[in-house]
Amino acid sequence: PMKLLDATQPLCSKGKIPTGSLAGEPSAGHNRIDLKSATLDPVMEEIPTLGGMISRRPHYGLSAERAHYYVIQFRGRIQPGWKKMLTDRGIEVLGYLPQNAYLVKGPSTTLSLPRETRDVRWVGHYEPLFKLAPQLLEKARQSFENTLSADERALPVDVRIWTFPGEDGERIAGDLQRLSPPFQLEYVEPGTAGEGKPLPAAIRLSVLPDELAGFLDAASNLEEVYFIEEGYTPHYHLENAYWIHQSYSNTGNINTAATIWNKGLLGEGQVYSANDSGVDLSFCFMERSSATVAYTSNTCGAAGAPPAE
Repeated sequence: PMKLLDATQPLCSKGKIPTGSLAGEPSAGHNRIDLKSATLDPVMEEIPTLGGMISRRPHYGLSAERAHYYVIQFRGRIQPGWKKMLTDRGIEVLGYLPQNAYLVKGPSTTLSLPRETRDVRWVGHYEPLFKLAPQLLEKARQSFENTLSADERALPVDVRIWTFPGEDGERIAGDLQRLSPPFQLEYVEPGTAGEGKPLPAAIRLSVLPDELAGFLDAASNLEEVYFIEEGYTPHYHLENAYWIHQSYSNTGNINTAATIWNKGLLGEGQVYSANDSGVDLSFCFMERSSATVAYTSNTCGAAGAPPAE
């Protein structure tokens, strides 16, 4: 799965849609929080609801007995001592959010930080809207506003849900089946430990466009959900490219699919590099470690054996 929550790098890129509703004077750029799905000054602007399509506040309750996910924005460029101040309060820093903000996991008392220290400008919940990819929001909006054609409504939308690291993907999938509109579950990839750290779980599913807005609202309100994006199927483009270096036969160019080889373009005189998941030490190019081998069309010999010294 994709790498998440590097506290030294921005967690989300600058958002394009939507901006918050203005509730005061325009704010300075460094006071805005830039997310994939929204860019707003949380002190001066309301968090948008997209016409009621996405909830303004999480539906889950707050409990002093467990930790929750919050966004903390500071009053300027984050100083090294401020992160220590958070960890001393039992708050775990998960990642950086531009501008001057952290995504954190901490106790309910995290909400009182602006009253306890002037270094903290704002603390708020990690809102449902913050978890949604713009492209998926746009598809949900089109369905919500009834602007899709009949053919478009019949095509299921692939969705991928990422949990916060260490959260139970199977349990979250079960919660979704109980709370949300119907969907087709494809698989759950549980988060595993990597380099001593828990990793996020991934949930892949499909949902009809007419159910998408309701599904996204329900899914984004699950506190353990970190991000929801449109799923995709990888498409490989090596079906033709691999023939360039695997199909040439110097006993007659028998593979006519390798047109570049059959035109006499054999790579002679070129610098060649290959990346792979492993090295075959018996491969002819690896046979002679004591000398540089000049590449020609017959370097490996007709039978794949290394040429004579």
